[in-house]
Amino acid sequence: FEIQLKSTVSWNGGGNGTFLILNKSDSILKDWEIIIKSINFKIDSIWNFLLKKIDNNTYSIKPQSWTEYIQPNQSISSGFSYN
Repeated sequence: FEIQLKSTVSWNGGGNGTFLILNKSDSILKDWEIIIKSINFKIDSIWNFLLKKIDNNTYSIKPQSWTEYIQPNQSISSGFSYN
């Protein structure tokens, strides 16, 4: 799979962005978890996924019930806020 994380709007000290997961395989992606280590920002909140802070700069991102399955060659996305 492929992950895209990008800022869409920023202001002094924070902003909003988009988070996209693309399933490039021939199989359904399920029971997934993504670990993100951020260096230059902290994720405050995310929509469509469950966010858990592991430590100061590391986050676990898991699906909500409606984003649990990612079909082959399909993607799901979410907005997020950061500071």
